[in-house]
Amino acid sequence: MGCSSRAPLLVVEKYDQQNVRMERFLLGKEKCEAIWRSVKEDQVAFYDMVLSVPPSLFEHIKLCKSAKEIWDTLQYLFEGSENMKDKRLTSVVNEFDTFTTTPGESLASASNRYRIVVNNMTTHGIV
Repeated sequence: MGCSSRAPLLVVEKYDQQNVRMERFLLGKEKCEAIWRSVKEDQVAFYDMVLSVPPSLFEHIKLCKSAKEIWDTLQYLFEGSENMKDKRLTSVVNEFDTFTTTPGESLASASNRYRIVVNNMTTHGIV
């Protein structure tokens, strides 16, 4: 069954093509492992988000396929579109510009209202 001669031993350092193939194989293996890790992390994040949202929000995310999609949907729900953000920012600035005390208002009440307006501005990134 076979011959008595042995197969030649390949020394990897002597064969450039073999080196290139081995490097490609190892790179492919590392890439596959990285992809597998990211898929696994996405699945964990996906299930964490799905299980942590209240039923009222679940209706908005139940058709999402990935954690990133859920995150974007929730972010849009809570923050709104860019247009809505601009409107809120304009509203806060107008509220600051038109701030006045009402006749008969105490100093403490006016100070509290002013502090709320300033806090809203800080929340929206206005210093």
